[in-house]
Amino acid sequence: MRPQILYVSGAFLAALVVAGTAPSEEKQTEQELRFVFAGMREARAGLKSGVCKVNGELETTYPAEPERNVSAKQSFFIAFDGSRLRFDSSFPDLVADPATYRREDPNNPDVVTSADYKLGTVVQKFCTDGTKAAFWREGQPFVNVFLDGHWAGGAQRRPRFHFFDVRGLGLYDALEWGREKATLDSLLALWSGATLRSKRSFVDSTDPNTWQIHIAGGDEIADGEWIISVNVKDGFTPTLFQQRERPWGSGDAGWSVVQKFQCQWEQREGIWVPVRQEFWITGPYPKIRRHEWLEIKWQSVNKPVDAGLFEYTSFDVPDWVGVIDNSTGEPITVKEMRRPSTPARSGARRVLAIGLTLLCVALVLLVWLRMRSSSRRLPAGPTA
Repeated sequence: MRPQILYVSGAFLAALVVAGTAPSEEKQTEQELRFVFAGMREARAGLKSGVCKVNGELETTYPAEPERNVSAKQSFFIAFDGSRLRFDSSFPDLVADPATYRREDPNNPDVVTSADYKLGTVVQKFCTDGTKAAFWREGQPFVNVFLDGHWAGGAQRRPRFHFFDVRGLGLYDALEWGREKATLDSLLALWSGATLRSKRSFVDSTDPNTWQIHIAGGDEIADGEWIISVNVKDGFTPTLFQQRERPWGSGDAGWSVVQKFQCQWEQREGIWVPVRQEFWITGPYPKIRRHEWLEIKWQSVNKPVDAGLFEYTSFDVPDWVGVIDNSTGEPITVKEMRRPSTPARSGARRVLAIGLTLLCVALVLLVWLRMRSSSRRLPAGPTA
């Protein structure tokens, strides 16, 4: 008979002993690890659908080049229901500078062939109904529709875009953050696999409410580990993820935190959901330091979600943007693209209009002055 595993480590071990399976230390660690990861998977599975708006800020600093420091706002709109997903984002990144557009193709004088880049705001929209997906990035002439096989073999792949799974917050590190492939399932598989493969990984269950998963790592230069703190009392919520390293042989005093993700959770409709994430990348001698925070405002939890949100027709895109459907394997134009007026052309039209107006005013003024001048030069008429 399989023993019932309780929340606290003491009861967990007692249950194993009662069952007559007094484990070795290695076996006990494996069972505790499986217990925590299974708890997180089951608890997050309870969040089946939701709609939320996310706002935050990103700060990037260069200790050696403070003139390059950047602080910018970012925002996201997220809706999900089973395999259906909507993810709109607005975040700081490099964008083409319209003032530097170069049109060097004589056969296509309207086509921009190259440009310089500057820091700006990238706007992206993605949706999938579980079968068909659509993606658009601001500035692109078409919304791209394709079969959403995700990462299934033989299916059309999703484009690369900034993404995070709101259900997986608390399990991201800097390498996984923002990757379109990093979801709750992939993160759980990544960290559970890493812990079970490492002989030096262990679970610190000294605090009966918050267990710490220690994942050993390192190389020939430095010892390292990842630590995931999980509140096993309140919905198996991952509240702190940190990576630290130290020179070999330096002892506990030598640890230096390289990155840290902190996540706050609250109950909504009886389900634990993330409401804030904050992370820092602060290595001992980094060329770049990064600080990012997100506030998550939930509009609904485990309630029906408007199906229209998972269709590209709900994208708020300019009227001139077209639509191409690649889901059949051949591109089909659903909506033709209309050539937009470039800022340079619009500006030229404005200048031309103003110039013509001023010219007309000048001509009218000139005619009036001439008439007035000639009236003054007329000879005097006969006097009475």
